Amino acid sequence: MLETLARRSALENLTIEGTPAFFKARDDKRAIGNAEIIISRASIAIKFSANGEFTVAKAPYGESSGSVVALDETWSARHVNDAGVSSEGQRLFGTMALSIGGAGMRDVAAIRLVIAGAAWQGKGKLEGREVIVQRLSRDTVSHHDQRMAIAVEGDLDEAAIERLTRACSFVSGLDVELLRVERYSAQGVLIEVEHRRGYRRVGRGPHSPFTGVPDEDRMRAWLALVTAFPRLLKGGVPIDMVVDQISAHNQVSQIHVSAQLLLLATVTAAHQSLHGDEVGEGAVSRRKELERLDRDLNLGLL
Repeated sequence: MLETLARRSALENLTIEGTPAFFKARDDKRAIGNAEIIISRASIAIKFSANGEFTVAKAPYGESSGSVVALDETWSARHVNDAGVSSEGQRLFGTMALSIGGAGMRDVAAIRLVIAGAAWQGKGKLEGREVIVQRLSRDTVSHHDQRMAIAVEGDLDEAAIERLTRACSFVSGLDVELLRVERYSAQGVLIEVEHRRGYRRVGRGPHSPFTGVPDEDRMRAWLALVTAFPRLLKGGVPIDMVVDQISAHNQVSQIHVSAQLLLLATVTAAHQSLHGDEVGEGAVSRRKELERLDRDLNLGLL
């Protein structure tokens, strides 16, 4: 079943016609009305028409305006941001995540992540569970059009999902973007799908340490990194920061900007190697640490 799920195509652009829904404000007050949802590659927009008088209080910086949920709970956007008034007079909201289904969710037998920005594949075991990585796109001329899926037995929490996508970014050589999270029953029935449209983060171009290697080697590297994350973090190693800095360095085209992230990743790794998680005044110069790292890794930089 897992192979079949991994190969399924994934919709990126769709519209959910107007359905009865309610807006729940930050003070828990509700407004009943009708909502239409438009999902594009870049965003999720909700057009909400209230049945009566309706205002949206300004939310504090960095916080959502409230939530919009279907009356029958077939879909929900738990965090929406006010985007003004649409050309047709409805209240316009944006959201980074829209869940469809999931009410009364039964046991989850498998989960699938759909990712933009890379396309490779392989099979393996992740903490004793079968995992299949499947290339979904073909004949693409830009990595921005590449798609892949990661299907795993059982369910994953948000921390595990982040771990899988972070490792995928590293072995792919650029920041990838999670577009969908799908959960399935033992019969292969789709229980819930969550559409995600966060900040556009697919990197400028792949710069992978695994360029030119077979997919099975990339798969082994990905599994090794995903498995190592919890152990390293528990031991105080900021592996998440180092990997994020490396993966994000090619978000921009200017080398004088991107090089700073690579240098920061190097300094973070060097400090951890020499000082652990101790935070002190620090040395005036990091040259000795960088020389040691350069020597140990045979980088040939100094």
